[in-house]
Order: sequence, then structure tokens, then C-alpha cells
Amino acid sequence: MKEKKIPPCEFNCPARVNIRDSINLIKQQRFADAINLIKTKLPFPASISRICPHPCELNCTRKFKDGAINIHQIRIFLTDIFLNQKRDLAISKKNKAPKKICIVGAGAGGISCAYFLGLCGHDIFIFDQMPEPGGMLKYGVPEYRLPKKILDHEINFFHALNINFFGNIKINKQRFNILKKKFDAVILAIGAWAGKEMSCEGKENFYDGIKFLRDIKLGKKNIVKNKKIAVIGGGNTAIDICRSALRLNAKKVINIYRRTKNEMPAEASEINDAMEEGVIFKELLSPEKIINDDRNKKILFMQKYELGEKDIDGRASIIKTNEIIKEEFDFVILAIGQDIESDFFDGEKNPDGTIKVNNVFETSEKKVFCIGDAIRIKNRIAINAIADAKKVCDYINNVLLGEENCCYKKNFVENKPIDLKINSKLMSTRLEMKKKCVIERKNNFDEVILPWSREDFLKEASRCLNCRGCKLNDGE
Repeated sequence: MKEKKIPPCEFNCPARVNIRDSINLIKQQRFADAINLIKTKLPFPASISRICPHPCELNCTRKFKDGAINIHQIRIFLTDIFLNQKRDLAISKKNKAPKKICIVGAGAGGISCAYFLGLCGHDIFIFDQMPEPGGMLKYGVPEYRLPKKILDHEINFFHALNINFFGNIKINKQRFNILKKKFDAVILAIGAWAGKEMSCEGKENFYDGIKFLRDIKLGKKNIVKNKKIAVIGGGNTAIDICRSALRLNAKKVINIYRRTKNEMPAEASEINDAMEEGVIFKELLSPEKIINDDRNKKILFMQKYELGEKDIDGRASIIKTNEIIKEEFDFVILAIGQDIESDFFDGEKNPDGTIKVNNVFETSEKKVFCIGDAIRIKNRIAINAIADAKKVCDYINNVLLGEENCCYKKNFVENKPIDLKINSKLMSTRLEMKKKCVIERKNNFDEVILPWSREDFLKEASRCLNCRGCKLNDGE
């Protein structure tokens, strides 16, 4: 089996985006070529660059020398150049006869499937419970992180590729059975839209965090204005809720987490921004009971913890103390995780409730595939769903054309990146993201990122060392 070397950054990117080669094109100021190369793996890079936790940078050779290349900010600048330009897409004519393919869910994974299979000339029909395509990118991510106009511009390829979108449609068993009979393949990209419940006395008094974010995007009534709010959870969703509540003029926003800020799964930059904007963090606390009193106030009883030894995941365990803390709130919003809604699917599932798939994303039901958050509990990030989409679309396209041998049945060979010695003369400080000051950003939903100058953009791109080092099976 042949192996090829790829850059450490690309090796760490689930979608295998051509990072090094695109930066090389940027160095030559071939910006259109750079963005076209990125879009072979990532259909909407301007949107994803704004919300991705950029695992690529964690593997950058320069990380422990003078700072990883600021890949996500380079990509934001690059894609912003083309945001106002009309995009021409050429439909491939590789296949002799297009197939009818159904996609359930129009989030990051579903949109990507529509893009990749649409470019191959297939007839795409995509169904979603929300009125417009975008999924959590549109209805879950706050506007200050990902402006709607940017996402809408990037997914306007629906028109260019004649993709049939049907919104406000919730798939039930009857509809699902019809879809299976009507289409040559069905892809489930349903995401995880149900807020996870907490096993706690009075749990019906919690407010669902996913619903809270969705209602903001739908323009529904502001329920937190001049209210004291608690947000339970330590992930990015919890931080998004905290910062959104502040922008909706909540009187006080308190985040409650059972560990400390250092153990939070949310991105450190998001936590720091929330602190700057006025979110109060209360650590080592977890709800034991919540009561709705006769004034419609929420009385939250919280167990106090202390940190113990690290657990199997490498995080500090938590140990109960004898202390219970009580506090009154107007709303207590729960954001401790998300579950999938898959009652319509009678196929095989994993013990954790996710849909079981094989190594080419096929479920126990023939010609029914599943990708994204619905097949995993951990690492529920958009770039993983997009990576799944590229792989399943390549496989489906091959199978529908009668080519059963698909390259994605091969496995990765994971080798460590090269230890490149950086000459001291090459040392240069990483350029960080620029953001609006707290006063300018915390009272509105305008995007917080400030653009780099062209000079900074090219300077940061020039720091790329064009390195190789990770081995990957040929065909992946």
C-alpha cells in the first residue's frame, strides 16, 4: 500500500483541507486559486473559519517555537475577499445518468453533501425542520460569531446546482419510509438538536439552551431583559448563551460549572471574551434541586465540589463536599450537552443512542447513510460533519455508478509530525485575531472580529514553513 506525506496541520484537520498548498498560493498572491483549492474539501470556508476550533493549529510545527500559524484568521481574510462576488459552479458530467438523492438535515454535513453530490450532477432533495438551510450554523451560532449574511452568501450554490430545498418539514416514520422507497440513496445529517436533560429534582424548571439560541435567531420575544440568568454548562454552547443573554440586556449572567474554567471544554478565547463582557463564573458547583416558587423565581440548590485526581479522559475528577449553596434566579438555562432526535429511524443504534454506521457511513438499512453529530458523542464540531460528508459522497457516487471499490475503506497510518528545527533567524511572532473592544461589542450582535490589513495577512502567511511529515494511506 502506497503512503504519502502530508503537512502536520492538514493531518490534524478532519476534512484534510489543503492548508499548506493554499497558503503557498497566498504567498504568491494567487488568492482565487487558493480559495478554489480550499473549496475542494470545504464548501463554505468563510463560515467555518469563524466557528471552527481549528485543530489544524494544534499540530502546526511552529506551535512550540514561536506560535502556530494563525490558519483560521488567514482563511477569514482570504474568504472575505470573495464574499461579495458571484460564484460560478461547473457541474461535473462524469456520470452518465444522475441519481435522485435525499438528504435529511441542512446543517454543515447536509449542506456539504448537497454540494459534493450536486457538483457530480445528481438530483439533490434536501429536507429540514427549519425554514432555511444552515442548521446549527444558522440557528445555533450567535450572529456575533457568524453573521447570517456570510453563511447565506456561501450556501447560495443551492441555486447554481439546482438543489431542491424543502424547509419546515419534520421527518417522521411515515415520511422516512416514503423517502427510502423514492430515492436511490438517503443521507441522514440530522445533527443533535435536543438539549440533554439533567437528572435533578425539579428539572422541568430548567430552560432549554438550544431552544434559547434558536429563538433568538427566529426573532422571538426577549425573555431575559432585565433578568438574572444562570447558565449551567461549560461548553461553547453554554458560553454562547451567556454572551447572547448579555447582548439581550440581561441584568446579570452567571455561568455555573461543576469544574473550574481551566477544565471547561469551551474554547479559551470564548471564555475570556465572556469574562471581559461581564459574565460571572461560579466554579465547582452543580445543581441538586431547582424549585419554582410562588413569585415565579427559580431557587437553585447547588452541590459544592472540589477537584480530585485526573479521570480516564485526563480531566480532574470532582469530589462532593458537605456544602450546599442556594441562589435565586429569574431563569436557569441548561446547556450540558445535546441529544439526537431519531425516533423515525428503526435501524440499529449504539448504546449511547447515536445511529450505528459502518466504515463507509452506511446504516443497518441498505442505501441509508448517516453522518455528523448523529453518529458521535464527542467532537461534535462542524468540520467533522464536513469531513464525513466528503467521504460518504465519494463512496455513494462510486457505488451508484457501479464502482464498489471505494478508497475510504482504507485506514490511516498515524505517524508523528516531523521535528523541524526552526532557525532562530526565522523566529517571528504569531499575529493574533483582532477584536472589537468590550464597550463596542457587548451590547449588540455585530461580528466581533476585526479584519487584518493586507500586510498582516501576507506576513502571517509567510510564516508557513511548507513542511511535511505525517504519513497517510494513498487515496485518503
